[in-house]
Amino acid sequence: MSPDTAGSDHDVFDVIVIGGGPAGENAAHYAINGSDRTAALIEHELVGGECSYWACMPSKALLRPGQILAAARHMHGVEQKINAHGVDAAAVLARRDEFTHRRDDSSQVLWADSVGIDVLRGHARITGECTVAVDGDRPRTLRARHAVVLATGSVAAVPDIPGLRAALPWTSRDATNLVEIPRRVLLVGGGVVACEAATWLRQLGVEELTVAVRGSRLLPRVEPFAAAAVADTFGRHAVDVRFGTEISRVTREDARDTGIGRIHGGPATVQLDDGTTVEVD
Repeated sequence: MSPDTAGSDHDVFDVIVIGGGPAGENAAHYAINGSDRTAALIEHELVGGECSYWACMPSKALLRPGQILAAARHMHGVEQKINAHGVDAAAVLARRDEFTHRRDDSSQVLWADSVGIDVLRGHARITGECTVAVDGDRPRTLRARHAVVLATGSVAAVPDIPGLRAALPWTSRDATNLVEIPRRVLLVGGGVVACEAATWLRQLGVEELTVAVRGSRLLPRVEPFAAAAVADTFGRHAVDVRFGTEISRVTREDARDTGIGRIHGGPATVQLDDGTTVEVD
């Protein structure tokens, strides 16, 4: 659907949505569905957002093979036939890439176009009432007749711990899009993201896996019995969960930005507030 144009660099839409994740896509669609209204969707990365490429979808794709193998090992009549000691890591990563379309959002852009949403690439900045400036190959100034919707999502927070940022730690994006499988990993936090990552990292072959949890339990927002079941599973799979523990300092002599999902340089030493250290990759 073509927007009204007021000058070559000033475009008018009924609704402007900043952020192309699920919330932004749905907001734009609901705003114009079944009408002649117009919507612009501004996204500087991939349409589909975090869930499609760096969070929910890749994480679930990585979890599923291990879940099936574990279920088969506990199914009478099948368990005797299961000889594999683990998953095929390369095949699991390839399956993950299929689920995320290898971080290619062209199909979601086609969907947006098919329902009348104009997708604009670039960073957006609100410059006035219902006015948005967009950078990119052709900088544009947009105006909304009715509303500007902020659906920018979030980014991973790196704690302000001495040495941590300089060590170039993985964020959840690196974990879900891992290309190289480290031998030793320490996860900070005991929420859903950390617990899912711990599960499939172990299944993929991480040998030494530590989870540092500031509180007294995993998954503080779920029922205690569920958190206890996850903790019990981790214990049976040699995941070292440290409760009531925080990181004091991180040291990495050879930190290198090697790209998303790759090991970021040489080994690192993580000092915990209980006086112990953990060596990681």
